[in-house]
Amino acid sequence: MVDKVAVVTGANKGIGFGIVRELCKRGLRYVYLTARDIKRGEEAIEKLNKEGLRPTFHQLDVTDELSVKTFAKHLKEKHGDSVKDGTLKEEDFQELPLLAYKISKIAVSALTRIQQKEVGRGISINSLHPGFVKTDMVKSVGHLTVEEASDAPVYLALDIDQSVKGKYFWFDKTEKDWADANQKIHSNYVCPTVLTA
Repeated sequence: MVDKVAVVTGANKGIGFGIVRELCKRGLRYVYLTARDIKRGEEAIEKLNKEGLRPTFHQLDVTDELSVKTFAKHLKEKHGDSVKDGTLKEEDFQELPLLAYKISKIAVSALTRIQQKEVGRGISINSLHPGFVKTDMVKSVGHLTVEEASDAPVYLALDIDQSVKGKYFWFDKTEKDWADANQKIHSNYVCPTVLTA
């Protein structure tokens, strides 16, 4: 676990913040809390430092190519071979009717499998549905706390057998197949991708 490098995007609050906290608590040595806004990112780091946790902050705006390249260069300089080459594209998530939503999850599942094939060995790419989480985005009306929602991403990053690749998981850590018409899926949430090296 000590060699793993974790990068959590949009981590100054909400689910991302909870994932950073849990990764640090689990003993990961290199945890990057990234955020677009430097002040908010540094404030998040201060909160975690008060808890005795020591993630590293780095400014990152995933919609800005220069910001992404700068961060990638930093990772390669600091962590060398543990960083794999790859490009992730911007995904546009919107509130859609359930059918359109389900189709978008099939696309996420397909993208996850494609990304896994492209990077090959040494890195696991799985996507995850975090659940309906009490965050600012949904005015804190979700069913899960940030701490509860952080559990499954950390499970995928640290605990799952690393031979599990290119799969889609639900917040309760069960694997889902969005292409299965008989599978009961009902929700309206965004699903981040979890990458582990």
